[in-house]
Amino acid sequence: MKKALGLLAALGLVMGSATAGLYNIGHVWDQSSDWNLAGSNPDRHLSDDGLLEPTWYYRWYDTSATAGRVYYGYPQWNLTYFGSWYGSTNRWSRAMNQAPYIAQGDVYAQGSSTTAGYHEDPVALVWRSPVEGSVRIQGTMTLNYDPTGGGDRDGYFEFRRNSTVPAVCAPLASGTLSPSAAGGPTSLAVDFSTVVFKDDVLTLYYYAVAQSGRTSWATMTDDFTITYTAALPTPQYANGYTWNRRSTWSGPKFPGVNVDDDGQTRDVWSYYYVARADFVSPTNAWLTNKQAMSGQNCWFGQANSAGWVRATDLLPIVTYSGGTVGAHNSSQPNYAALLGWKAPVWGLYEIAGSFSVGNQGYMDVFFKGVDKYGVVFDLASWNNLLNTTQDVGSIVVELDRGESIYMGYSFDSTISQYWTTFNDSNINITLLGTIPEPGTLAFVGAGLLALARRRGRTSRRRRERAVTPGRA
Repeated sequence: MKKALGLLAALGLVMGSATAGLYNIGHVWDQSSDWNLAGSNPDRHLSDDGLLEPTWYYRWYDTSATAGRVYYGYPQWNLTYFGSWYGSTNRWSRAMNQAPYIAQGDVYAQGSSTTAGYHEDPVALVWRSPVEGSVRIQGTMTLNYDPTGGGDRDGYFEFRRNSTVPAVCAPLASGTLSPSAAGGPTSLAVDFSTVVFKDDVLTLYYYAVAQSGRTSWATMTDDFTITYTAALPTPQYANGYTWNRRSTWSGPKFPGVNVDDDGQTRDVWSYYYVARADFVSPTNAWLTNKQAMSGQNCWFGQANSAGWVRATDLLPIVTYSGGTVGAHNSSQPNYAALLGWKAPVWGLYEIAGSFSVGNQGYMDVFFKGVDKYGVVFDLASWNNLLNTTQDVGSIVVELDRGESIYMGYSFDSTISQYWTTFNDSNINITLLGTIPEPGTLAFVGAGLLALARRRGRTSRRRRERAVTPGRA
């Protein structure tokens, strides 16, 4: 037994050091030096970072129908790799010989309109974080232009983190570059720091600003680096630790990733939508039929509307303090929102506080738990709520690590149309006390297996004894 434990410990140390050793403090990402034309990858990412992590992505966003400098959320489309583009080699472009494009160290965009200040099709250089901690972005953005073609076109850039706190649309850094003939500046320095969690996205957007009545284009040299400056501390969950979705919100991450951390590197929050029929199903069909939400930074282009959505500009949407459920009109399906929380440690937890619902229509709300075997157990529920604040009382439940609580919000369209809002920012989940993990030394030996088997047989009975329902 001692030899086996020693071997496992050694393996754990080796695996842990290998994972941690991928990115040491001081590691530098540089799009130009990381460039390796990994265009054969199905995900179409620009390149890995030399450590097999697909960190650089080339994207673009179609904004040709809308004028003005408005942030439209995470860029929709992958650029495609072309070995030859107007005689130049190795470009990632919207289509053959069509702007915008990204090259090794350069980004290019154009705009044409009869309206001065108009832009179209911003190009987006995306860095997907493989680490959790502080990073520093430093460099210089330099405008390159052809004075023989008029030399009066501007370039505009901005850096955004898709997990901007607290869900605002302002960029982390931005600037307008102008030709020297127009007074400049032709280059601007950037130097800022931010905290990232795994799968957070840092994006450099760039587009040319058109002059009235002409096609304008401009290339910008993006000479910047991202440096890993500090790791996040190891999570510590003492008795009394409280999770509040609003206070630890970090917002939408890389597309396809629908989780949010708790400020201590643990992805405890998750976001889903489900049809109204599944939400009210007595067989808990919502659990198997739920679908992951996608991140959108500015819903319908509105400030302070970053959140998780069923699809771009569609309901439901969940923001850092609440959300809206239902349908945009009576002809669309009615969807509910599911806010998941996953226990990071084995312990006794209390759900307390209050939530509120708007005055647009009636809402049904439930709190349910799901154990590691997929068994659903009811915690509390309320029906036909309208324009009210509901105290949830004290809901105490024992959860093993990885077991979940779901807060579900559904609009009852049989009573009124079309949607209604909710606010859960006053809902808190507090750790009342931890329970020793079976893997600790106190459980080593034959007793561990017996305890695990016994615990598996009695887990649900013990949980039911440990649940104190809220006031419905």
